[in-house]
Amino acid sequence: MKFRNYVILVSSFALAQGILGAIGYSGPLPENSLFGSAWYFDQVENIAHTIFGLTGLLAAFLGGDRIQRVFGYVLAATALIVGGASATGPVTEGVTILGASLQNPADTILHLFFGTLTLYLTMRSK
Repeated sequence: MKFRNYVILVSSFALAQGILGAIGYSGPLPENSLFGSAWYFDQVENIAHTIFGLTGLLAAFLGGDRIQRVFGYVLAATALIVGGASATGPVTEGVTILGASLQNPADTILHLFFGTLTLYLTMRSK
């Protein structure tokens, strides 16, 4: 798979999640989510995912390889920092990161998985 296609895929996923959360299918409250309290995204997470999704799609369709790699490194770093903080940091005690609660293991797994995968694929891209 070309790195550009991965950027399109992950950006589309992030954008869809942001929109679905904003309109009430995966948040912003547990009772609004299709997954209930097991996995929901608050408004800050929805906004962040929407911004990352739009930025990634712009990078994929309007930017060259270098811009796509920069986006990949920024996405990977952000996801790994957020995932690490939600696994070990003050988030486990109910403290938010820039207003995002990241309150459950699914958030941690999602961010660490996509952060690791994105970093790996970005480093392998040409």
